[in-house]
Amino acid sequence: MVSAKEQAAAAKNYLNRGVGAHRYIKSLERRLSSFTFANITKYENDGAGRVEPSENVTESKMIEYSELKRLIEETTAKIEKEKAETLKTISKVDSNLQKAILVSRYINAESWEQTAKSVDYSVAHVQRLHGQALLSLYKVLEDNPVVNYEPVTVDPVPLGDFYRYMKAQERGAVQ
Repeated sequence: MVSAKEQAAAAKNYLNRGVGAHRYIKSLERRLSSFTFANITKYENDGAGRVEPSENVTESKMIEYSELKRLIEETTAKIEKEKAETLKTISKVDSNLQKAILVSRYINAESWEQTAKSVDYSVAHVQRLHGQALLSLYKVLEDNPVVNYEPVTVDPVPLGDFYRYMKAQERGAVQ
């Protein structure tokens, strides 16, 4: 028999599926917002006293920028799909107050204070109701197994140098 604590943890795990991906998107968006393009060319000494261009940095920056945009769009699409599925599951909870708390916390990503204000209860009471809501959601999940219960995953692409990563992918060095 599964304890109430384990039931609440399982429901919370289900609700938190997209949290890591959401944080990943935010880190990519911060990187994108601070992105700069500079018309820079790196030069190297060829050993014979001549200095020649070795790499067009602007091109690699444009590729990196495009890859960042693509990753954000793909991961956002995955999260939106999961949010819709999660919202559908939450809607099966009987209590409207419990639904409101779960939506506020896990769909809208609101703080305890914001959630309490939206339902007009104290934070402590909302936290107690949240525990009850998790148990109600667990019962819904038990009665209606979710086909796609896996969390949103993101590719472990290094944020530092997408250009080198993409080149390594082209060579087959990265899978």
